[in-house]
Amino acid sequence: MGGVLLDRVDIRVPVKPVALKNMTEERGEASRQVRERVFRAMKMQKKRYREQPFSWNSIIIPGKINQFCYLNRECREALAGAVSNLSLPSRACHSIMKLARTIADLKGSGIIRKEHVLEACQHRWFGEEDTFWSFG
Repeated sequence: MGGVLLDRVDIRVPVKPVALKNMTEERGEASRQVRERVFRAMKMQKKRYREQPFSWNSIIIPGKINQFCYLNRECREALAGAVSNLSLPSRACHSIMKLARTIADLKGSGIIRKEHVLEACQHRWFGEEDTFWSFG
C-alpha cells in the first residue's frame, strides 16, 4: 500500500493468527461489554456533534479538529514527541487527534489525556516505512 493511500488509514494494527488454544479459552472482555462501551461512545459523539454537519470523530472537518479534539500542553508535547520519534508524516497529526478523541470516548473521558494520545500514536505507527506488514 502506497504512502498516500496509507495516510488515509487511521487505525493500523497488524495481527497474527490466533492459536486454537487461545481461541477456546475464556479470557478477556466479553463482547457484550465491548458493544455497550462502543454504544456509549457513539451516543457521546452524536450528542457532542448534534449541531455540526458531522456525527462521528472520524469525519470531523479540519477546521473543527482543534475545537473537538483539544489537546492540553502535556498532550501536545506527547504528540510532538511521538511524531518526531516515530518519524510520522505531518498528515498523521489530525488522524491521531481524532483517534485520541475516540479512545477517550471509549474510556468515558470527557477530555483527551496523554495516554489517549500515546495509544492513538501506537495505532497509527504500524505500516510506516520500517515497520512490518508481513504475515508469512
